[in-house]
Amino acid sequence: MNDTTPDVEATLADLFSRVSPGDRVRMACDMFDLARALMIADIKSQDPRVTGTQLRALIFERLYSGERSVEE
Repeated sequence: MNDTTPDVEATLADLFSRVSPGDRVRMACDMFDLARALMIADIKSQDPRVTGTQLRALIFERLYSGERSVEE
């Protein structure tokens, strides 16, 4: 699904082309950190007593459930 108009896409592409590669990497890392924090908050809201090992497994499952089996 793409609900972005071509003129907005062109504007975004222009803006991102002005960002240095290092800054793009930092932006991607910041977005991943935010997504991970949101996942942790959601998991803990569902089970406040989740252990660290369980939390890591649940995060892994959310990130890679469509790509690998649990056994892999």
